[in-house]
Amino acid sequence: MPHCPTPGNPSSPARASLASKLVGALVKRDLVQREISTEDARQVCLFLTEAGVDLVRRAEPLGIELEAGFLHCLTPARAAVRPA
Repeated sequence: MPHCPTPGNPSSPARASLASKLVGALVKRDLVQREISTEDARQVCLFLTEAGVDLVRRAEPLGIELEAGFLHCLTPARAAVRPA
């Protein structure tokens, strides 16, 4: 099992619980695989399954189309600002 990078800590127990439920739903749908880190058993590493990768590939064109629609609503100056 691979080592996974240390993620940022959730800011609240409610947020952690929501993240856990979302991950559980993705695991149940066979889109994500959960593995315990080999270096720190407190860490859980998440990996896309083949089905997850396929879903991302199929969803990407829709995401690009939606982003273009959102950007179209902005002024050119606001549309040019990209988060780091």
